Amino acid sequence: MLFCLLCNNVFREPYICTCGHTFCQSCVLSHKYDVCPVDSIQLALVVANIAVAEQVGELLVHCRYGCQSKGGDASDDYEVAPHGCPVVVKMSQRHNHELECEYAPTQCPNSATLCPVMQKKDLPEHLKKCKHVKCPHSKYNCPFEGTREELAEHLENCRYEGLKEYLQKTDGHIALLQDELKRKEEEIEFLRTMLAKLSEKLENIDKTTSLRLQQIEDQQGQFQERLGDAHEGIRFAVDEIEHVQAQLGVTGTMDSQHLYKCKGTFVGHEGPVWALTVQGEVMCSGSSDNTIKVWDTVANYKCIKETLVGHDGIVLALSIISGRLYSGSEDKTICVWNLSTNEMIHKINAHDNPVCALAYSEDFLFSGSLKSIKVWNLQTHALMRDLPEQNHWVRALAVHGKQLFSGSYKAIM
Repeated sequence: MLFCLLCNNVFREPYICTCGHTFCQSCVLSHKYDVCPVDSIQLALVVANIAVAEQVGELLVHCRYGCQSKGGDASDDYEVAPHGCPVVVKMSQRHNHELECEYAPTQCPNSATLCPVMQKKDLPEHLKKCKHVKCPHSKYNCPFEGTREELAEHLENCRYEGLKEYLQKTDGHIALLQDELKRKEEEIEFLRTMLAKLSEKLENIDKTTSLRLQQIEDQQGQFQERLGDAHEGIRFAVDEIEHVQAQLGVTGTMDSQHLYKCKGTFVGHEGPVWALTVQGEVMCSGSSDNTIKVWDTVANYKCIKETLVGHDGIVLALSIISGRLYSGSEDKTICVWNLSTNEMIHKINAHDNPVCALAYSEDFLFSGSLKSIKVWNLQTHALMRDLPEQNHWVRALAVHGKQLFSGSYKAIM
């Protein structure tokens, strides 16, 4: 039903109220009705009911200039006028039609008092015969309306006629001021547009800065946790070695520095290193300088191939699979590299946010981002599945057998 229960008419600007029912906006704002007629809850507007408004807009109605009152001007009962507008339009299009309707009442521009009200379609014929004119100074509020013969006599006594030249100069000055005002308004609108763009850029910069700070904080927390785990591992290994030594009758303590000795330092990136992966004697590193380097881990600890360039953001995740290197980046993509030729062979537009983690199992590649884990076909690089939405950033992935583990904010799934 498309009738308002307050006014018992078709809805006009329907709004959902606090009671859950829909009424006309004007009915509620009029304060004639304080409570809902259905459940007596206090009435207050909540949100426009677009669905009902669209249904009302589809109703077919007669043009108002094609209807007449059955019982006079005070009656609310209408019928089709035999000589009125015959057009039937949708409610949503009625207003635009009536603005242009040829049956709409209008007045003669020569005289609003001496000429009768007529329909728009009759105005051109009327103007051909109309003998009435206004004073040429009517725009200055001269009230004269009459015949052309009467106009000549009127101009001899019109108080505006003697000021005609002054008034014309004043009109010229006003026109210049209006043009200048229009230019100023255009300049103001341009400045507003520029200000809005600058505000948007500042907001984007703020979002990016917040994201990077969050990334740094998360990485720092992960590093501290890993460092603590490493220390625990070292202490456990030393205790085990000392226990074995005691059983073998070897005296003395084991120095952990000999077990964990730095053999070399890899130098080459222009920013912090965010990701590492190793296969055989080759190690790959990803950095905030948006590049990937391939290193020799046995002989000279130097970059042995050309720097891999293809990302527009920090390289956050790396994984080597069957001679191919997969890299995930802040630019939301995954690049596939041929380690034999150092060439990028494919680029996947993977996520709507930075790719923070990569892992693989058999023929599948897993990628992690903000509240998202996606599964890709390693052969075709096609998206196979988007796993159910996560509750935070997915910053770590690991595969064991047929199980996928994901590390997020204070949780492992």
